[in-house]
Amino acid sequence: MQLIKYLRDGLIISTPTGSTAYSLSAGGPIIHNDVSSLIIVPVCPHSLSFRPIIVSPQMKIKFKVYVSNQSRNFGNVSRDGFFQFILKAGEEIEITQSQFDVLIINNQDIKQNQFDYVQKLRKTLKWNSQFKENI
Repeated sequence: MQLIKYLRDGLIISTPTGSTAYSLSAGGPIIHNDVSSLIIVPVCPHSLSFRPIIVSPQMKIKFKVYVSNQSRNFGNVSRDGFFQFILKAGEEIEITQSQFDVLIINNQDIKQNQFDYVQKLRKTLKWNSQFKENI
């Protein structure tokens, strides 16, 4: 089933772990790490109605490159900021979430269940903080 067909500069697919990185910078939501989901975030969509969407991690996400004669006729696919390969007109890619978890941070607080997600957001991202003027 086709959900989206639109013009854009790019598309970000993220897990909750990545939701506080590039996805957030592009207007995506912050998702708690315990919420099993995938996030689809458009990068500069040429539409006011296309917004980020959160989908089930069991969903298979397929992308197909459509191009006009005036375009460069390909799309770049990158992962975590590193170039991977080129998709040419008509080619598809399918993205699914791995069934395996990856340990990114080995933190004693996490192991001892003393990790406070909201406090970490506030400290690291200055989330929900008031702006202060420097006088």
